[in-house]
Amino acid sequence: MTNIGRAAGYSYIGRCKCGEMVTAVVDNPERPREVARLVGNWLRDGLTIERVTHDVVRSSFSHCRCAEQEKADKAALQPSLFSMEDAS
Repeated sequence: MTNIGRAAGYSYIGRCKCGEMVTAVVDNPERPREVARLVGNWLRDGLTIERVTHDVVRSSFSHCRCAEQEKADKAALQPSLFSMEDAS
């Protein structure tokens, strides 16, 4: 893959605890406050932050299933609201 016609630049990415890249923002020097606000929100959400090239973002962006898995695990552990005796 060539970078002809494309500016080589950097982005900040957020990785989930499972290691998947789940969010990204261009490291735009013209909008440092917006970039900082987004990255700060990701840190508060528990993501790991990295600075990578745009090509890494294009080739590696994925969808994490951790939240779906956690939700399924919690549902499996939640006790029933009704006992079997109430059903009769």
